[in-house]
Amino acid sequence: MSDFKNFLSAEVEDTYSRLQYFYKTYNIIYNDSLPQLVHMFDLTSSSIENGSDLFVYIELLQKKLALEEQGIEAAVSYYKTLASLEAMIGEIQ
Repeated sequence: MSDFKNFLSAEVEDTYSRLQYFYKTYNIIYNDSLPQLVHMFDLTSSSIENGSDLFVYIELLQKKLALEEQGIEAAVSYYKTLASLEAMIGEIQ
């Protein structure tokens, strides 16, 4: 039984570190990267109104969508890992 508890404890530590990784990834995307990209959108939208930089705008839009996709994937991974962690903690107790 002790080996099983040691195994679960190691799994909990590993899962918790993954949980922290997904949380940090999500925060970096939504608190750092996306606000900078939105600011770049604001800057290029005025030049698009003048008829220039349409390709820059499209490229920024692709980057924004890719970041949002990564943010969603990080959130999904976070909640899946959290559920797994809670299940393991329930096994230990």
